[in-house]
Amino acid sequence: FPVTIAGGGVIFNGTQNLFIPYSSALNTPQFTYYVGCTATVNNSAYRASISSRNGSTAQGWVQYINPTNNRIEFWVGNGSSWSVNAGPNASLNTKYQLACRYDGANMIGYTNGTSNTLPTSYSVNTVYSTAIGSASSGNFNFIGSVSDFLLFNSDIGEASLTTISSVLP
Repeated sequence: FPVTIAGGGVIFNGTQNLFIPYSSALNTPQFTYYVGCTATVNNSAYRASISSRNGSTAQGWVQYINPTNNRIEFWVGNGSSWSVNAGPNASLNTKYQLACRYDGANMIGYTNGTSNTLPTSYSVNTVYSTAIGSASSGNFNFIGSVSDFLLFNSDIGEASLTTISSVLP
């Protein structure tokens, strides 16, 4: 089942976030998320548009913009370390359609429909809320807009993501 924020989106100023309370139904061994996001400010910290992670035990997933090179990054934890699937560098004030699937063996990150596959293991977040506009711990705040957030508790596949991307702006 999807969790959705659709339409114009939510604007984050770097101090706000939205939390979806922790649910094991949303933190599953396979998942898919989709989000539209537009970064409006560069700063010296990682910026998470969405996440469901336990940073202290490297569990869950997070979508960051890396402060060093402004690169879009998809992260999953395996219980002891993080695997990073790097996308392109993000330009300010440009909307990106981002998605990530985990199929049980591979993390597939998508930026505007272009995919990159990284074989890796994954350990689900068992504690923290799903966050929009920050990491699940409330830090690594995003500055910009986040729209069209969908979270599925399964790998919905590339064909379904293509359909979603063609319908949402």
